[in-house]
Amino acid sequence: MQEVIPTRCSVRVRNYTAEINRGGQVHVLRMTTGFAIGIGKAGTTTTNAQLDEFRDDIRDHARTRTYDGTDFVGSGLQKNCTVADQSRSLTFQNFNQCTVSSDVNWAPDTVDVSGTPTEYPVYPTDMYHYDPTFTPIAILFEPFVNVQPGASGSTPVGNTYGITVQSQFLAHYKQGSMLANMAFNPSHDRDGKSMNVQREKEEASGSAFHKIMEYAAPVARAVRAIGPLLL
Repeated sequence: MQEVIPTRCSVRVRNYTAEINRGGQVHVLRMTTGFAIGIGKAGTTTTNAQLDEFRDDIRDHARTRTYDGTDFVGSGLQKNCTVADQSRSLTFQNFNQCTVSSDVNWAPDTVDVSGTPTEYPVYPTDMYHYDPTFTPIAILFEPFVNVQPGASGSTPVGNTYGITVQSQFLAHYKQGSMLANMAFNPSHDRDGKSMNVQREKEEASGSAFHKIMEYAAPVARAVRAIGPLLL
């Protein structure tokens, strides 16, 4: 089993809908605590009432930011995860490994037809939702349909979104192997000042999205500046 450390994760949301049909609301909340949805071998353990309550919590939370469908046009908007558990974010852990339900105190018990307790796998997705290393990001798309003006009897049109999630992990070779012995420590920020500046800047944004061009434009200007020197 490969051991990895998560280092970063971001989500980008774009609205591909035709301009005349764009609309609706999107609620975004970067959570600092975990949650449990859909745990259990026999199907989801989250009832409709509990799901409605979870959605209301997203809508009403003080850190939630609400956007219009038109805010996600062009290159879209991007949101980054931040570290929620400092110690676990610096520890190598097995990648994509399930946990037995009996080893997880918050996983609900299940029984077979005879009433005998049964064990089931708790998947990594559920584990990290409940006990996150990086902050989970909740995105709630409110229902929205639009009828094109002048079109009698036309079918209501909703919005089409594209969501891109990108993450990065650090991995190492099996301890005691030749390649592991040949490995060397990568360069890093020894005093932590540079890292702290970036982290505090990101945390200060709360649940707000960033325009992607805010990051891409400086890179593009640098490429244009040094491009002629490389020819």
